Amino acid sequence: MEKNRDKAYYLNLNYIPLIKKEDDYFIAYYYEYPYVVGTGENEIEALFDLRDAFESVIDVSLSYGDPIIEPSKRRK
Repeated sequence: MEKNRDKAYYLNLNYIPLIKKEDDYFIAYYYEYPYVVGTGENEIEALFDLRDAFESVIDVSLSYGDPIIEPSKRRK
């Protein structure tokens, strides 16, 4: 991991959220991080919740020196 890649760097990358509806709520996640999810009564709430959850993952990964997956350049 390069030294100049801080939290702001990762939060400004172009991760594309995927959203699906489950019963009466929405679930949002990133392709690269399917286990990090946000939920909400609508898509916007789910996206904000996802962003909060993802920030926590970035914080923990940076503090432990764990690798952070960057967005895929190609998707099928």
